[in-house]
Amino acid sequence: MKEIVRDPMPPRLLILANAGSGKTYELVTRCIKLLSLGQKPDEILALTFTRKAAAEFLQKLFERLGDAVENGKKRSDLARDLGMPDVSRDRCIEWMHKLIDALPRLSMGTMDQFFGRIVRGFPFELGVAREFELLDDAAQQENLRVTLERLFREGTSDKEALADLLEMLRQSNRNRSGASALRDLQDDVSKLHAQIAGPSKNVAWGDARTIWAKPEENQFLSAPPLAQAAPAFLQE
Repeated sequence: MKEIVRDPMPPRLLILANAGSGKTYELVTRCIKLLSLGQKPDEILALTFTRKAAAEFLQKLFERLGDAVENGKKRSDLARDLGMPDVSRDRCIEWMHKLIDALPRLSMGTMDQFFGRIVRGFPFELGVAREFELLDDAAQQENLRVTLERLFREGTSDKEALADLLEMLRQSNRNRSGASALRDLQDDVSKLHAQIAGPSKNVAWGDARTIWAKPEENQFLSAPPLAQAAPAFLQE
């Protein structure tokens, strides 16, 4: 019996391209390629930043397979993009069925949704409440406004601290045309938050050496209490 050797794929793919240049098309092709190699749909991770982009990706994936089922030319184009000599109609239907059956378990969405699932799976380990919601931009700005207003109210009891804050606002607004000190303060807080919580400029996202290093060599996994949990997790 001849051994079937599956066409290997690189573990990572980086696509650098302008908007509208076909990134989604390439990613959809890669996802179908993984299906053709026998990868389970619920083990494919495809993440983006916005819900709109995530919905578009899933829609394009089903459309590509649906077009290949109904149209021989589209099927030939798909086979060419997959690097296969031929793709049958039944094969495309099979891939669609696998996707549909795995819909509730698919990890094809936004980064927020994916990491939200992880947090909900380990609430006690992470020290957070089990039920929480992800804030959109409008809700985040409203929470910031309410928090700043509360700080202003509490700050009025300390006359010296209030005077320092007002002086800081005066200095900050001297070279600004805005008429709202609160809005200017909100902008400053947002910029500061981006600097603190944003990605490091020195380490690229997805650096395999940072993510998959041995626990004793990883700055994140070596921090307690993860240092005790990491070996057991990796053994699984």
